[in-house]
Amino acid sequence: MVPLGEPGNTRSVLRKISMTLLMGAISFPFTQLLFTDLAGQIAAAAVFGSVALIVQFLIEFERRLARVEDGLDAAVDQIRETVRQGFARVNDATELVARMETAGVHTVAVTNLVRHATGISPHAPPLVRDFVQLEVDRVSELLRGLTVNEATYDGEDQDWLLNLTRCVENTIDAISIPEVDATGNTYDGFWQSHLGRRYLDAQRAAISRGVRIRRVFITEGDDMTNDTVLHDICQYQVDSGIEVRLLYPSAVPPEIRGQITDFILFDDKLCYETIPAPHVYRGEVPMILSNRLELRDDRLSERIARYEIIWESASPWSNMSPTERLLTAVPDES
Repeated sequence: MVPLGEPGNTRSVLRKISMTLLMGAISFPFTQLLFTDLAGQIAAAAVFGSVALIVQFLIEFERRLARVEDGLDAAVDQIRETVRQGFARVNDATELVARMETAGVHTVAVTNLVRHATGISPHAPPLVRDFVQLEVDRVSELLRGLTVNEATYDGEDQDWLLNLTRCVENTIDAISIPEVDATGNTYDGFWQSHLGRRYLDAQRAAISRGVRIRRVFITEGDDMTNDTVLHDICQYQVDSGIEVRLLYPSAVPPEIRGQITDFILFDDKLCYETIPAPHVYRGEVPMILSNRLELRDDRLSERIARYEIIWESASPWSNMSPTERLLTAVPDES
């Protein structure tokens, strides 16, 4: 609709006036047949012109009313589509919340994640926004991996190991190999690190909840009597309530030779496996390529069976000092 005073509106008014005058002028000769006096003829011509003006207004009103109806129909369709999309999003959100509750995930934590993410200021530095996006993507990738029963963390993980230990309910069965935990000929690498100490703290807390923890240290030689570092580590773990055994190379069963890897079984429901980088020089600090979470039943069954073979083949830890074990190992010549 054109506002009053606009050029289009002015032309429309002039057109109506012109059409009215034209109709009045055309009808004037015919009024002489109806009226003999001039006043009657002029009045009749004015009536014809007025009728023409009213018809023009009605036609224009009808056109404008049709445009308004078309606009209302379009607006209603747009509102209907917006409402439909809104309900679809609500239904999707409701379905996702219901599925999270079914999966046992606390929806409050997810809600807080979204709320805190939306709380990031739009004026925050790009560095902050990009970092937040990467963290959200990292968590999303972890969840996606768990849905297909396998997730991988490139590099050395910390959070997965500690959080799994905090969440475990029944058992932890672990294997410790030199390629991951040792530096040179001793195990002082991982277990003396900050992560190793935090891991032991989490294990002590798990033991206090009734969790049974077994650990097998894979040795590089059959004679570990002089390894005071390994002795101290094993004794410390035993004192913490962990069942410790040592597997010597000569005791490795033939069926699992070359298949001993660094992995941890949590409640026999999830396997946490560490993939080390190959050593180039003996004695260098171990490098971790990646960590993997494995939930597939066939892989879990294989790891569980392998662990039981390793555990049965390993020797129980003795609390004797290296010197005492060395003395007991010397045969009595008398």
